[in-house]
Amino acid sequence: MGDTVIEAYGYNKLKVLVLESIQGGSCSVEDLLSLGSRESIAMALMRYHRMGLLNRYREGRGYVYSLSQRGEERLEYLDELEIIDDDSE
Repeated sequence: MGDTVIEAYGYNKLKVLVLESIQGGSCSVEDLLSLGSRESIAMALMRYHRMGLLNRYREGRGYVYSLSQRGEERLEYLDELEIIDDDSE
């Protein structure tokens, strides 16, 4: 599948998809492979963790991610932008 989803959705759309996928639970890179390549998803998760949007803990050889409070707030903000975009069309 490669990075088709990333190319099709763009940066904020990918962020919304990732944050929504993690919302209410936790997941690893492998859980999100339907969104893109392993490398691109791993980099996105690391980037979102550094931005403070995700918490993470080590499990085995990898990390498990969950949404932080800041991530919840960002997801709400991005969802509001999507509603505004949809209404303006």
